[in-house]
Amino acid sequence: MVGDMASEVAHEALLREWPRLREWLQEDREGRKLGRNVAEAAAEWQRLGKDPEARYRGARLGATLDWSRTHQAELNPLEREFVAAGQAHHDAALRRSKRRNRVLAALVAFTLLAGTLAFLQRSTAQHQALVSKANSLAAEATARAPTQLDLALLLAVEGHRMNDSVATKASLLINEAKTGIVCPTLGKQGLDFLGFHLHKVESWRWKGRFYLQRWPSHKAMTSIRAKIKAATDRANVGKSLDVVVKDLNRTLAAWGNHYRRGNSARKFAIIDSYVHERLAILMSHKHGLTGGNWGRRYNPAWLKRLGVLRLSGTVRYATAHA
Repeated sequence: MVGDMASEVAHEALLREWPRLREWLQEDREGRKLGRNVAEAAAEWQRLGKDPEARYRGARLGATLDWSRTHQAELNPLEREFVAAGQAHHDAALRRSKRRNRVLAALVAFTLLAGTLAFLQRSTAQHQALVSKANSLAAEATARAPTQLDLALLLAVEGHRMNDSVATKASLLINEAKTGIVCPTLGKQGLDFLGFHLHKVESWRWKGRFYLQRWPSHKAMTSIRAKIKAATDRANVGKSLDVVVKDLNRTLAAWGNHYRRGNSARKFAIIDSYVHERLAILMSHKHGLTGGNWGRRYNPAWLKRLGVLRLSGTVRYATAHA
C-alpha cells in the first residue's frame, strides 16, 4: 500500500517538475490517438472499396503525413497504403494547381502584351496626327506671314508647342523683313508682338527702375476702331439699336479678351470713349439730329442702359520686372 502511494507521488512529482516529460507524454497520447484514427479511417476506406472520397485531405492529411514519417513501424500495410493514397492525391492536385497557375500566368502575360501593343499603336497614331497638325499649322503660318504677321506668329508658336521639329522651328523665323533688333533699355525703344506693343516704362514710385509693360499696338487700335466704325456706320441707321449693340459687344469681347492681360487700361478707356461717341452719332443720324449729342442727350447713363460692353475695369495686370 505504501509502495503504491510512493509510486503515485513520485509519478506526480515527475510530471510537475519535468516539463519535457509532460510534453513527451502529451505528444504520445496525441500520436496514439492519431494512429487509432488512421487505423479506423483505413479500415473504412477498405470497406468502401477504397473510395477516393474516403481519403484524407487538407489539414488532416498534413498532420497524418507528419506523424507517419516517424511512426512507419506502427502502421500495417493497409494503413501505409491508405496514407500513401492520400499523399498521391495531394501531389496530383498540387501538380494540377501548378499547371493551372502557369496557364493563368501565360494568359495574363498575353493580355498585358496585347494591351501594351494596342496602347503603343494608339499612341503612335495619336503622335502621327499631332505631327500632321503641327506641320499644317507651320505651313499656314508661313502662308499668312506676308499679310497677317500676328496671326502667323500665333500659328507658328502653337505648331512648335505641339511638336518641336525642323518644320515648326522654321515657321517661327518667318518674314524677316518685318522683324528687327530693338534696344529696350531705359525705355528707348519698344516692339510690337502678337498685337501688343512691348515697352519698358519707368516706375513712378521707384525712379530709375524700369518695368516691361504691354498694351494694344497702334495697329491693333486702328483695327478695332475700324470695326467699331463699321458697326456704327450711317448705313446701319435702319437696324435695331439692340442688334447693333449685340454685334458691337461680340467684337469688343473678342478684342478685349486678348488684350486684357497686360497694361491696357488707358487704351481700353480710349476705346470705351470711342464706342460711346460712335453710338451717339448713329442715334443722331437715326433721329435727324445734328452733331454727336453724346454729352447731353446720349450721355453715359444712356449708354449703360443700352448694355454696351465696357472694357474699362477688365484688365488683368501682368507686369514683368526688368
